[in-house]
Amino acid sequence: MSVVSKMRLLLIGDFHGRVPDMLREKLSSYGIDACLCVGDLCEADEMRQIFFMHLPELRQGTSPADIFRLIPAETHLSAIDSMQAVLDFLAQLQVPVFLVPGNVDYLAETVKLLTCAVDKLVLEERISATENLYLLEKEAVDFSGYQILGYGGLRMRAVEAQSQMEELCRRELEQLSLKVVNWRRAIFLAHWPPYGTLDQIQDPGSPLHEEHWGTEFFLRLIEWRQPLVFACGHIHEQQGKANIGQTLVINPGCAREGQAAILTLAAGKIGDLDFIR
Repeated sequence: MSVVSKMRLLLIGDFHGRVPDMLREKLSSYGIDACLCVGDLCEADEMRQIFFMHLPELRQGTSPADIFRLIPAETHLSAIDSMQAVLDFLAQLQVPVFLVPGNVDYLAETVKLLTCAVDKLVLEERISATENLYLLEKEAVDFSGYQILGYGGLRMRAVEAQSQMEELCRRELEQLSLKVVNWRRAIFLAHWPPYGTLDQIQDPGSPLHEEHWGTEFFLRLIEWRQPLVFACGHIHEQQGKANIGQTLVINPGCAREGQAAILTLAAGKIGDLDFIR
């Protein structure tokens, strides 16, 4: 693959149903070649509160899918609708947008978990109807001399235990890794961070305050494979960057709060990184 001399990428995610006007205005001054979106398009405030109410059961091993089914039907339907404004914004960027699903985004397999009837278009259907949006779930795509890999992975899935989820994710990541030609030209796009890096809950009002919510299998993958860039989100207050070996880990911040990041790659190397706040 021939690497372009210079490329500017918009890194963004955790919209939760809202694109602030101030973010639109700030981004209008940047020229970008592509966008990498780390997911969580849907509004999730009520969903989050319900999960917090059932935190003791979750800590004792209750499947998140079981709690997910307790959420009222109207909340699910409203959340599904809320992703459209975000997808419209991404389409209006008029550049290729590569997107992984977050843990509150509604894919076809997510909707199958619900007991209520859903007549809304799910994420795959909405993306397939938009020319410049690409869902990278367990996929790799060549772009301007780089490979962009996408793995949302940790979302609502029909598994009974955390150990089952971890084993499933490990196998899926192994299969995805087989598609990589050169890890030093690989940009890994995920929703969740690696364990111990940009993953600590800092909100003192959260029942998860000071806990680490990154994933061990992402950490192991980075340590072993050393992709050029690992972009992630999920932890809203952890906008920033860190290094794991030669890999640059980036959390672009919470788009709902007006945050994003602009990354420049030059001849296969990391260039400038600007955070929008």
